[in-house]
Amino acid sequence: MNPQKLTEYQSGSVRELFSLAWPLMISIMSGNLMFFTDRWILSMYSLHSMNAIIVVNSIISIFQFAPLAITSISEVFVGQYNGAGRYKEIGRPVWQMLWLSAGLIIIYVPGAFIGAEYISETFRAEGRPYFIWCMAFAYFMPMIAALSGFYAGRGEVKILTISAVISNLVNAGLSAALIFGVGFIPSMGTKGAAIGTVTAQFLNVAILFSIFLKRSFRKKYGTLNFHFDKKLFVSCIKIGLPSGLSHTVEFVSWSIIVNFTAALGVAYVTVNGLSVSFFVLFIFLVEGLQKAVTAICSNLIGASQIHRVKEVFRSALKFHSITAIVAFVPLVLFSEHLAAFFVRDEAILSTYMTSMKISLFLCGFFDLRRCKLDYGRHFNSSW
Repeated sequence: MNPQKLTEYQSGSVRELFSLAWPLMISIMSGNLMFFTDRWILSMYSLHSMNAIIVVNSIISIFQFAPLAITSISEVFVGQYNGAGRYKEIGRPVWQMLWLSAGLIIIYVPGAFIGAEYISETFRAEGRPYFIWCMAFAYFMPMIAALSGFYAGRGEVKILTISAVISNLVNAGLSAALIFGVGFIPSMGTKGAAIGTVTAQFLNVAILFSIFLKRSFRKKYGTLNFHFDKKLFVSCIKIGLPSGLSHTVEFVSWSIIVNFTAALGVAYVTVNGLSVSFFVLFIFLVEGLQKAVTAICSNLIGASQIHRVKEVFRSALKFHSITAIVAFVPLVLFSEHLAAFFVRDEAILSTYMTSMKISLFLCGFFDLRRCKLDYGRHFNSSW
């Protein structure tokens, strides 16, 4: 069986990877930029406020990104159904992961208010409102991942870019207005940053979901087939769970480190938060490639052309070499300028610049390692 062509280029080629990866990279960069922008705006408002959300975000990430890793598995099923020509079934795995995301509400909402009471006393005043808002609506991100699988798995990635850019612009404008206050809107600090982020995430979900349900997609891809399918639901969980557990271990480790540094002092949190912020900003290069590889491999497997997966592997390694250098160079060669982007106090900057340089330098190496680990996870999940 010939696989459904995702692009005009030869399946598995570097050109096909690039044509699929770059819109996904822009989409993911826009999402990561939302995270980065909040920290940057808060650094201008108050360094203490920025450090507060660094601490609480490390906790929220544990509960947010593990389910996100599972719901993103919808891309694998969509790709396989698309490659096999089973178009009417494409909407089913997306709905199963949407149900999983919605089910997380019963954990996230009470967890938001209970967990807020355990935030470090040093950052509780600033961190509590941010934690409550972002934790209570943390299910938006898994929903975005589930819906993104519908588009990425079929190679229709431009809508992801458009939706993410619109959401990111809304977040930047709304967060700035709510953090500092404008006109009749009072300054809300970290609470304003949280409201801006949650609103932008909801907008992203609304755009992707409304297009998902448009008439032509309902007819061709069965996107109104919202019924819960226990067997398919379990299959999605089974395949996505290893990646979810991997992310859980990773973010638990990050959270422990951040909370240890918080106990040591503000300077340690600042240096740690600086590294994480730039790591998250540049990781879009890797994640965009991951999703492109997953889409192509899933379609080839669905079309019973597993032997061609080797071509994708070779192309991905070539592409990976370029993206790894792109991520590594700024973090190593321009670390001083990157640090000054967040910390404008010359006294603090000069005191901790050496630590910041070392931290960003090591972050560059971690980006290289993450490229290999995440590529392997997504490559294997396609099977």
